[in-house]
Amino acid sequence: MLAAVACILVATWLHPDTPLSNLEPGFPEGVSPVAAILMIVAIAPWAYVGFDNVPQAAEEFDFSPTKAFGLIVLAIVSAAGIYVAMVVATAVAQPWPQMVADAPAWGTAVGLERLFGPVGLVLLAIAVVMGVSTGLNGFYVSASRLLFAMGRAKVLPPFFARVNGAGAPGNAVWFAAGLCLVAPLFGREALLWVVDMTSVGVTVAYTYTCLAAYRLWEWSGSDQGDPDTRSTARKALSGLGVLTGVLFLGLLLLPGSPAQLSTPSWVALGIWVALGVVFYLVRLPASRQVDDEEMRHLVLGEHAGYRSSQPRRPGVGGSDQPE
Repeated sequence: MLAAVACILVATWLHPDTPLSNLEPGFPEGVSPVAAILMIVAIAPWAYVGFDNVPQAAEEFDFSPTKAFGLIVLAIVSAAGIYVAMVVATAVAQPWPQMVADAPAWGTAVGLERLFGPVGLVLLAIAVVMGVSTGLNGFYVSASRLLFAMGRAKVLPPFFARVNGAGAPGNAVWFAAGLCLVAPLFGREALLWVVDMTSVGVTVAYTYTCLAAYRLWEWSGSDQGDPDTRSTARKALSGLGVLTGVLFLGLLLLPGSPAQLSTPSWVALGIWVALGVVFYLVRLPASRQVDDEEMRHLVLGEHAGYRSSQPRRPGVGGSDQPE
């Protein structure tokens, strides 16, 4: 993927028919620069949704959380570079107002084919297939792992908490695979509604995570909590994450916002929330039977530092699971 994207960027940049003037104007006519930027910023959380695969699969890691954090940062920086490279390659392929006026199904493919013919499409296909493959691999691991943890914590039916002979959550994997196979049958437009809806879900998750971190960290001069949890910089950074998440939610949900969800996206979001409420109410009696300490272990596995006298058997990632 990296090699293909690099070739595309260098080739388009050096091509004699791709002057920098193709990047002008900087913003669409009749649209304020702020509104144009906010329309892209609002969907940015969805573009970076894959990086939560790392903490969701953390129980499987045999290295420190510090290294995992470094992997997340490196992955985000790499992805940002790839996004910028492909945007630039698309924009210099031809004057972008002309491309928008032609309303191509896929502007990047049209531009690269015009410049390089079949070779350009092959490079693009390699980049796309590799990019999709990395996403699918990561999402299969994290989605099945998340379903497994929720089933183990009795938030979902125990069906999802079963592991197969290889120590993997087989039922959760097949469930995720089934959804992936069915979803494309609804067509491109329906998938776009799901993407918009997912932007809201991702933003809520990121905001909630930052809020939890803000509550866990203490100011450096505080005498509250464990000394290892006192850091003004990290508490301030967590608070900034909360404010950023609220801003993203406002862009997606507030009436009049340039990135407000469309009506079909609102319907998809409503159905998704309703399904979540139903699952929550159905599983609530079972969840209430688990105390807080065991719940932390069931959700987080070995990372919860849980110790119990209950007999246990091996689970996913080498963690223990109650009989």
